[in-house]
Amino acid sequence: MPIEIRREPHGLCKKYTGRVLAEEIIRSDEETAASPDFDNLRYMLLDFTGVSSTDVTKEAIDQIAAIDLGSSITNRRIKQAIVVKTVELEYLALLYARSPLHHYETRVFCSTDKARAWLGENLFDAQQANPTGPPNV
Repeated sequence: MPIEIRREPHGLCKKYTGRVLAEEIIRSDEETAASPDFDNLRYMLLDFTGVSSTDVTKEAIDQIAAIDLGSSITNRRIKQAIVVKTVELEYLALLYARSPLHHYETRVFCSTDKARAWLGENLFDAQQANPTGPPNV
């Protein structure tokens, strides 16, 4: 699977590379939502800058958004930053972010630095909500 998942103190980073299939994104989303630490996540950085091509369609976007709708029932506090470098991927990311099935605060960026800056804006608030320490992710 061309998806590298890296846990970080308050969230996770998914880095997609090469040809990424819709079924791989869907499987990764399902696995993330099923993780025992899912409820502790405060952000997801979804980095598509290494993607060369994809077979993702609007129907697949709807399926991904529906999975995330279900996930948001247990954890609504997640912020998602999607990083893209092509117009095609920007279009797909915006379809996802604007889907009526999608409930996470999501923004699309052209650089990981800008995405991380936006994600970091409220991490202190997330720490205040969990005074015993950082989430175990």
